[in-house]
Amino acid sequence: MLKLYDNGDVAVFLQESESKNAKTANTANLWVKGRTVAHMCPADCIRRPDPDMLVTAAKGKSGIKVCYAWRGKAGLHVGKVAQSTTRIELKRAVGGRKVRSAVIGDAGMLPQDAWSEIHTSLTRAGASAFLGYTHNWRNAPWLRDTHMASCDSQAEHEEAVVLGWRTFTVEAKSTAIWRGKRNGRVICPAVVGGGRVTCDTCGMCDGLAGASKPHVVVPAHGAGANS
Repeated sequence: MLKLYDNGDVAVFLQESESKNAKTANTANLWVKGRTVAHMCPADCIRRPDPDMLVTAAKGKSGIKVCYAWRGKAGLHVGKVAQSTTRIELKRAVGGRKVRSAVIGDAGMLPQDAWSEIHTSLTRAGASAFLGYTHNWRNAPWLRDTHMASCDSQAEHEEAVVLGWRTFTVEAKSTAIWRGKRNGRVICPAVVGGGRVTCDTCGMCDGLAGASKPHVVVPAHGAGANS
């Protein structure tokens, strides 16, 4: 892991190793971590489990709307990573790949100037594009160019659109998912592509950088997806 930012409360890392995620393919992945929490995310996110539910949520019990990235453990320890990253190291790690923000945590928890600095560094290092998602879209408008508003309902989708976002909306598995375009939204190509399309080859989730592209919807996935 390469450390890109650390203000004492929240730190951002770039994963150096190749991604093994078949859906995303080999994107360059950011992690947004806290000093005292597993990963930084908005307090009002409906998929953030109550502390008393963490063990149950980590086991993926149905009925618990838990973040797909939650693993029930803190994972990377902030203090174990070197305090600085050289431009050469960063360029080697990015390697012209798309940058996913974030595989753990939410860039919407960062100050605006921090994301600006990180974005500039990654762009200079050769990032070909950004694939971003934030649940903190109401409070982090500076992410609109690179991130999708992560929504959990049609109502949230409509609110985010009014605020100028492209959206990525998770629909419950019990919801009838339509085929093709409807109201400017399409089902995630990596979900319906039968393995032929990955996030890396698709590149649709690039915020307003892809303003001409439709909004994206995906069936609930990960732990608690049966709810």
